[in-house]
This record gives sequence, structure tokens and C-alpha cells, in this order.
Amino acid sequence: MTSELKQAMGNLPKSSEIKSWTEWFERRAKYYDDPFMKMAYYIDKHPIPIEVMLATIEDAWKKLRATNECNLLDVGGGVGLFTQAFQSRLRHIITTDVSFTMVQDAHELNPKGTFFVCEAAALPFVSCCFDRLICYSVFHYFSDLSHARKTLIEFVRVVKNGGLMIIGDVPLHKQQGERKHTCEAIVERSIYYPASLEHNLKQLTYEPEFFIEFCTANGHNYEVLSQEIKGKLSSSSRFDVRIKVIK
Repeated sequence: MTSELKQAMGNLPKSSEIKSWTEWFERRAKYYDDPFMKMAYYIDKHPIPIEVMLATIEDAWKKLRATNECNLLDVGGGVGLFTQAFQSRLRHIITTDVSFTMVQDAHELNPKGTFFVCEAAALPFVSCCFDRLICYSVFHYFSDLSHARKTLIEFVRVVKNGGLMIIGDVPLHKQQGERKHTCEAIVERSIYYPASLEHNLKQLTYEPEFFIEFCTANGHNYEVLSQEIKGKLSSSSRFDVRIKVIK
């Protein structure tokens, strides 16, 4: 091993240095060129096939039940894949993400789009201003269930009375023994390269009851929806929730 290689390896960030999923996605956005890889849409370290992404987009669109008169908020939209697909079908779409680099990339991919850097639980919008809201493949990256509830409350705030929210691609908690209604964090060590993206961060899994209890307690209508997306390997272990906001 050359001294140059040793020095380069010594300068690589340690996995313990990654303190949050926000930092992890920021690093992904800077490291990868492919939009799917930036957003961690991959199989065996390779971007998912475009056919799978298109099928996922169409599945989400159908569940939104949106028209060309609707405005949509996409929370945690990354590089703006939904913006790219939906902007011609809607009156307006706004996309947010916690990663500054993701939002920069989204602007480059969608020059006419509207993007904000912000936390999902602290949206910079007035109340009751969106007809539709989608938050896709995001909830498992929250720090805990309290943060997830706070985020749902914030979503309800910005959606109009009678508007629809899609909480999509939620990892299903595997039932074990008598713990049928438990939503808990699990630790997964990253095996992805480069070394600068290795981590010991937690991901949340959920039972549908988490969303059902929230909606029931707050008077919102809901539907728990399965995923039947052709080619999407994780469909059987994920679910979506459609919430009709009642104020």
C-alpha cells in the first residue's frame, strides 16, 4: 500500500461521524451523480430500474387523487422526481427537503420548480394552503415516534379542510410474539460504499395502527393502502396511508 493511499484512507470520515440521516443524505447528494443513488433508490448498490421508478410514481399519483386544479406539497422530495413527473398535471407543486445539496440538484433538474430547505415538522407555509400533500419514503428516517406525530400534526396544519395526504412507502414493522402493535426503532448498520457513507443510524418501522390511532384521535378519515408496484422488491413489506384532513 502506497503512502498516498494510506493517507487518503486515513482522511476518510469514520462511520461514527455521521450524526443524522440529514447528514447522510447530504453526503449522498454530494457523492453520487445519479439522482436515484442520491435518494437511496437502489438495489445491490445500483440505481433501481427506471421502469420501477415510473411505476412507483404512477402508483403515488393514483393514490393522490389529484386534478390539474390542485396544488401539492411534496415533503422530503429530494432531487424532485415527483416534481418532474407531476408539475404538468397540477396547478402548482412545491417540494421540500432537509438536504441543501438535494435542493440544489432539484433546481438543476427542474428549473421551473419551487423548492425549500426545511424540516418536515417545521414547514414555512401558512395554514390550510395545500390541496394535496405527499411524503414518500421518509417516515422511517425520523428520530423517533414523537417526531413522527409532530410531523403529522404539521402536515394537517398546512393542508386544507377536505384535502388529502399520502404518507408513502412506510416500512412495516415485523410482528414478533405478542408485540403486535409496537412501533419501534431498529438498528441497521450500513454496508454501502464509499466508507464515508457507513453509519450506525436507526430506522423506524411502523404498524398501520400508528396512523390509525392518530387519525381516529383527531377526527381524520384514513385508508391503509397496500403497494402493488411491478418490479418493486420491497412492496410486500411497505404500505401507504391516505388521510383525508377534517378540520
